[in-house]
Amino acid sequence: MYSLNQNKSELNMYPKHFNVLTKSDLIKFDCNPPNHILYRYPEIQMKYDNHKIKLKQNGTTPWENIITSYFSNNQNYCIIRNNFPYATSPGINHWCIWWKNISNLPQCLYNEYSRNYVNKLLRTRFNESLTQGIDYIYFENNPDNKSIPELRHIHVFSLTGKF
Repeated sequence: MYSLNQNKSELNMYPKHFNVLTKSDLIKFDCNPPNHILYRYPEIQMKYDNHKIKLKQNGTTPWENIITSYFSNNQNYCIIRNNFPYATSPGINHWCIWWKNISNLPQCLYNEYSRNYVNKLLRTRFNESLTQGIDYIYFENNPDNKSIPELRHIHVFSLTGKF
């Protein structure tokens, strides 16, 4: 349980207490996205909000920024550490896989083919033998919980520190 300092009036949108995601919490979300909002630590949320404001002032959107910052011209996907991760317990790393062109991407990312595809992307990127549900979990947020719905992506959580 994380408790906010009550003097932080700029964070009124946050509940006074929220649960930090643990390994056991995240395992429940493996290919089974939560139906509720996942919170960031307040200082991370403030950085995210300020980042979005700066992007808007510069006439760009978060999804355009991701494409120009992380994709090369011929690249269809990228795997990056989440700069604004959800609040997790120590030792858990939050990554995202972003896709620029979804024409060859299955609608459902939870069937066996998709699980093998995601595992292959992670093994290639991190040069590690990885087991879903032990080393990592992933999910795609439900439409109501997507902060960047314009660019398809999944959240990947490294549970063992391998990446």
